Order: sequence, then structure tokens, then C-alpha cells
Amino acid sequence: MKSNIILNWIQIQIYFSSDDFGINLMNNYNYNFYLFNDNDLYTNTCNQYYRGLAPFSEEETVAHNSFIKSQSFKMALNLMKFFHC
Repeated sequence: MKSNIILNWIQIQIYFSSDDFGINLMNNYNYNFYLFNDNDLYTNTCNQYYRGLAPFSEEETVAHNSFIKSQSFKMALNLMKFFHC
């Protein structure tokens, strides 16, 4: 267990092995998901920026996507994606 590591609130921790950080939920959306396929930063399960296996592969991002699609927003702005997460 990684009891000495404090995870970001945007990151869900699913243990694949004892060295895994989990999936960074901010990187689990479909925007530019496949742009950095050879970048170890996003594809390595031991990296804190690991994006998951596919866009919307996590329950939280599926729920968020469904909620956004069910609304009639005139505009939505996500400031988190302007910074590296």
C-alpha cells in the first residue's frame, strides 16, 4: 500500500500492482486521448498521469459525461485542462 503518498483529488487509485499510482481522471476524457500514445507519461500505469485504457473507461468520467450531455448549458469552461494535470 502507498499510505505515505497523498493522491490528488482528481486521481482514482486502482491497484494493478504495488507500484501503480492509479488513473488520473482529468486525463480520462476523449479530448486528445490518443495524441500522446507513445508518451510514457500517460501510458505507464506507474506514472501519476496515467490516463487509463480508453477514454471514459472510468465510472466517474462516464457519469460526468452523461450529466453534461443531459443539460442544456450555453457554455462550459473547464479551467483544469488549461494546466498539466
